[in-house]
Amino acid sequence: MMWKLRGNRYTILLGLDGSASIGNAQESFKIFDEDDNLISEGGDLEGIAYEYFHEDDN
Repeated sequence: MMWKLRGNRYTILLGLDGSASIGNAQESFKIFDEDDNLISEGGDLEGIAYEYFHEDDN
């Protein structure tokens, strides 16, 4: 169960980052924090997200 929840969060994050599709669409979004600081702009999060969501798999 935990893997499904973690996998879904990972997929949604990659979809927003532009590294994966959500439904039939794949586009990139700019992601900002609550203070309007740019966090990601088109594909920046893929490697970091993989490490975060899969670090316990080893």
